[in-house]
This record gives sequence, structure tokens and C-alpha cells, in this order.
Amino acid sequence: VESKSGYGLDRENELKQLKVSNRLAEKYDLDMKHTFLGPHAVPKEASSNEAFLEEMIALLPEVKQYADFADIFCETGVFTIEQSQHY
Repeated sequence: VESKSGYGLDRENELKQLKVSNRLAEKYDLDMKHTFLGPHAVPKEASSNEAFLEEMIALLPEVKQYADFADIFCETGVFTIEQSQHY
């Protein structure tokens, strides 16, 4: 089973989603992989896609303890191939 974050759109909520997912897997003895999908969408209040992506990249060392994988939403209007490669 895979659990993904990605709807928090900020540090606090992305970490909360990952921590809850980890606790559920532990509590119910689930074989679960956790994916940090912080760059899933760009919040309206972000100054730019690039600025938000840099915020999410800065979170990677912190989420490493809660996530097995990192993912990005690469699609027109969200993040480009180049931005995805940078991530």
C-alpha cells in the first residue's frame, strides 16, 4: 500500500500527513510505503511555481525520516520537466 501526502501545500500540513500515515501503518501493522508529494499543486498565495518548489526541496531533509519516496506533479500548468528534474 502506498500513502501520499500532497494536499497540505505547506510544511506543517505535509509533515502532518506523513506522520499520520506512518502512525497508521505502525498501529495496524501495514506494509505501507510513504511518498512525499509536496509539489503536487501550487498554492494561490505562492509568489511563483519556482519559489514554492524551492520551499518543497528545502523540506526534503526533514521529510526523509517519514517518507520512502519523493514525487512531483509534472504536468502543464503545474511543474515542468526541468523543474521535476531539479526536484
